[in-house]
Amino acid sequence: MVRTCDYPDCTNKDVALSPHTFQRFPVADVALRRLWLIALGFNVNTKLAKIKKLRVCSAHFSDDDYVSSCPGQRKQRVLKSTAVPAPWACTPVVMAAAAQSGCSTDSIPDEVDHAFSGLPQSTPLKCRFDHEHLKLVLTSPPKTVPKTKPSTSGTYLALPPTCEQSQSGNRSSTVASEKLDTSMSSIEAPCVGDDCTFLPLSSECTSTRSSSSDVSIVGAERRGDWSERKWIVNESALMELFTTCHTCGVSITDKKITSCGSKIKIEWTCLNHHTGVWQSCPDVRGIPENNLVSSAAIIFTGTTQNEIAEWADLLNLQLPKKTSYYSLQSTYMIPVIHKAYTDMQEKNIAELQEAASHGGHTDIGGDARSDSPGYSAKYTCYSFMDDATKKIIMSDLIQVSETTSSPAMESVGFRRGLDRLLDSGVSVDVVTTDRAPSIRKIMRESYPELRHQFDPWHVAKGVKKKATAAARKKENRDLQPWIKSLGNHFWWSCSSCGGDEKELRRRWTSILYHVCGVHRWEENGQEYRCYHDDLSDDQQIRKKWLKKGSAAWNALKAVGTLKCSTALLKYAEKRRHFTYVSMQARLPLSVIDHNLNVDRQQDRTQSGKEKYHVIYSKQSKQWVVRKLYESTSQDFRKELVQQVIQRRIDKSVRLGDPAFHIHPPVSIPTNIAPTPKPNKDHQTCRTNFILTKTGPELGSQDAVGGKSWSMHHTAYGEAIEIHV
Repeated sequence: MVRTCDYPDCTNKDVALSPHTFQRFPVADVALRRLWLIALGFNVNTKLAKIKKLRVCSAHFSDDDYVSSCPGQRKQRVLKSTAVPAPWACTPVVMAAAAQSGCSTDSIPDEVDHAFSGLPQSTPLKCRFDHEHLKLVLTSPPKTVPKTKPSTSGTYLALPPTCEQSQSGNRSSTVASEKLDTSMSSIEAPCVGDDCTFLPLSSECTSTRSSSSDVSIVGAERRGDWSERKWIVNESALMELFTTCHTCGVSITDKKITSCGSKIKIEWTCLNHHTGVWQSCPDVRGIPENNLVSSAAIIFTGTTQNEIAEWADLLNLQLPKKTSYYSLQSTYMIPVIHKAYTDMQEKNIAELQEAASHGGHTDIGGDARSDSPGYSAKYTCYSFMDDATKKIIMSDLIQVSETTSSPAMESVGFRRGLDRLLDSGVSVDVVTTDRAPSIRKIMRESYPELRHQFDPWHVAKGVKKKATAAARKKENRDLQPWIKSLGNHFWWSCSSCGGDEKELRRRWTSILYHVCGVHRWEENGQEYRCYHDDLSDDQQIRKKWLKKGSAAWNALKAVGTLKCSTALLKYAEKRRHFTYVSMQARLPLSVIDHNLNVDRQQDRTQSGKEKYHVIYSKQSKQWVVRKLYESTSQDFRKELVQQVIQRRIDKSVRLGDPAFHIHPPVSIPTNIAPTPKPNKDHQTCRTNFILTKTGPELGSQDAVGGKSWSMHHTAYGEAIEIHV
């Protein structure tokens, strides 16, 4: 592999006929090695393993930098131990750019001579600038303590001097001086281009350019936006940045490290009594910004603090503790979610009110979602969706303590949400729900003026469920291949009947003729036929037709007799318990997510071809093709985080004050138990032991440790009541 010079903008290669020699970096002398890095514009903290691979060609040294008895033989020359390459700012590329700008390169300004006066004579400056166009001011630190070992150049750690060209056409105009920045973040290598404050770590990484005014972050005076990129950094790697003073380069003697959640703060003092303060993120009225952002990210993404805490503990990543998280959530996150949901709901209701004022009406669909099935649910969320826009326009949370039982929560939520819609001026014409008896009774008695229809999804689900159960019987096995067709036929019947109930029944019951291979029949003196195309003889033979009057056909006839969502799992998983206020925040979050992504279209390839996903159905034993839709947009989360920051900036909002929390709209007990919670610190407790197997009688006080006890019989064994 051909080695090239690592000097910026140098293209010299170490080939056989090259007139240049290639020098290694000094490794043993740390001070000299840093001077070489600075001269080339590299970071002074570059790892030693990488430095050993760097080479600098002889084009960047003067003849005085070499010790040679034969000046004409360059290959045999030896570099002096005190030699330093020419500073990168004085390279031929910069000189050529200065020449194109009209700058003279015949003389060196006094400021540059003074800046490099400490360098040994074997390392002269190799650049010339017109002092009337380019001016430089280099501030040096105070003298350090006497050194036992003489310096080879008398220099100190600093960036190469940067020059500023006057924009004025007057050659005698004064140019503002620019002081050299030697803060920790300024020790970066310059790069080709307008910005020379950042050097990419490798070609595989994407570099970020920043203006010169944003270089210094000492004292955390620079505040970036909360959404700027972040990295996970090991503590040992971070402490390597605080081994030497960022002002004079001597060793740091005293470091004070404090942390607050995800924030770390370092205060340091060096041998020359220079002090500095650095912190990993800015504060927002005393709270670390990253604490706010990380806590907001937990609830806004639908996860929980316990899950993130376990992940962070395994990684040993520092995050706010549980008490801090819940305090921030109550004061900032939940109120921000509530406001965003309220604003969206008011906007949707206003659109429906405007439609009603112009004589329009709204068709809505309602359904309930409980946190657990059966009779053990604690929460139920009842939501209404606009059938035209598919947006959720109303959502209510009900706790079981508000009702008599878990099943009763659905009817309470339905009545509460529908009343609010009607009272707000929305003109409701059709209400579509499932076939719950309680909802049907409410619609029949309390809202007779509204048309009540059933959701075909629930009906189709019930039909397939009943058909599957019937097909498990031995005599009905022939019904198994028709289960999927039953669901498809029901959906077709609902979508093609035009809202006519009689036509819906006729189309649905036509399946009884089709499964027998009969595609033309007569009913009530009128002839009917299947709407599908005529089957070929081969298709007719291969189909597993049922025989009219058979057990499978009778089972299908019984199943086919007709008696005339919101994706919340992402933010409120059913198997996790949340407090009422947390549910008040997580359910609206799911509504916001749904409404903002309801118009997603089917995804397409770069060539414009629609995307599909092929999956295998375990129930039907067949491959099923499903559409792939565009990815959801989650930009609303960033807006919510920004509102959290703004709410914290508001001095009128006090952390932990219940006055700034969101409270339940109704008086809800903290516990769903019908009796008060007992005091666990009470001296006496009553414990019931149910014995599944009858044993010998306890005939002495020793059996219970000398305490009083009593025993009575139960139907399942012996129950012993012990008073401790």
